[in-house]
Amino acid sequence: MKPYYLIKVNGENVTKKLKDLGLTLTITDQLDSHADTAQIDITDPNMILQRPETGAEVYIEAGWEEQGEPRKFGKFRIDQRSVNGFPVTISISAQTIDAKSAVKEQRTKAYPNKDYPTYGDIFREIASRNGWSPAIADRIDNEPNDYEAQSEENDIAFATRLKEKLDAGVSIKDGHMVINDKASGESVTGKKIPAINVALGVNLISFSASEVDKPKFSKVEASWFDRNKVEHKFQSSAASEEGPTFHIRHPFQTEEEARRAASSKAREITRSEGSARFTINGDPFAMAGAEVEVSGLGYGVDGKWHAVRVVHTFSGSSAYTTEIECEAPTGGAKKGLGEQPKVTGSAPTAPVPTPEPTGPTLVGSGLLGDGPE
Repeated sequence: MKPYYLIKVNGENVTKKLKDLGLTLTITDQLDSHADTAQIDITDPNMILQRPETGAEVYIEAGWEEQGEPRKFGKFRIDQRSVNGFPVTISISAQTIDAKSAVKEQRTKAYPNKDYPTYGDIFREIASRNGWSPAIADRIDNEPNDYEAQSEENDIAFATRLKEKLDAGVSIKDGHMVINDKASGESVTGKKIPAINVALGVNLISFSASEVDKPKFSKVEASWFDRNKVEHKFQSSAASEEGPTFHIRHPFQTEEEARRAASSKAREITRSEGSARFTINGDPFAMAGAEVEVSGLGYGVDGKWHAVRVVHTFSGSSAYTTEIECEAPTGGAKKGLGEQPKVTGSAPTAPVPTPEPTGPTLVGSGLLGDGPE
């Protein structure tokens, strides 16, 4: 099968020109990053190429020629250019946030409950003033807000602080501010993000996995002060299957804040118990935030993982690979890592078929929709 990609710079189709210059295209989708990134590397043996200016718009779609509808990765803005030699190599980096936009402006603003009853209301305010369309997962959208304050912070720094408190993912994708529920594996429409299948002898090229020997905690407990009854109370959230209780040291002002903190910390503890990395034949619809279903490896690696970073790499016209970095899913860590593999074999050259989109779908870690008009 033959990789397909389309690259436009300021509306001009430059795909063939770049392909003839030994193009390597790398697109990175990361759950804990505020922007997707794209990097284009080409050679310039005659030193005659004119590089696009920073701030130029780059549109990318990619997939496999034989698999129908490609994935529309959307629009990026060039924020960095570099050149190295010899031979001369030009690198162009772009991201889904314009580095010169007002999003970097420092702001001071209060978000009281009467004006912003939920965190969804706060994120909608941030999106509106930056010209983005908000796409917010239900849990985050409905999370009650008692009071928040933005103090000499730009909108990205403020949104990053909020996402850590809410155990959410925040990213800007093709003009949308996407706020996803980090633990659910669901899109912002409430639908499950398509799982990424990884199978020995089918699409797997290489892998690594590790179980982290960290202290395990069965639950997390956070305290808050009930002013009406003048006493300390507690909220708890289940974490691992075994171990003592993890106590968050500082008390919270409200029951809601304590509940949110305990739940977020419990999910963080679970995810930190294992990690894995898989390189597979290219899967254009593989996205950060998806479940990764692994089979055929043994060693305690088989089962479900949670994708936190996905890198798509196209090299020339012959190679397309997808690298997936994973954490243990919220439901439990990978255990064992001592079983013998169930199947042996080598990776083939054909990719696993991936589902074609049935319509525009906003997800917590990717945006599939119409390309530029």
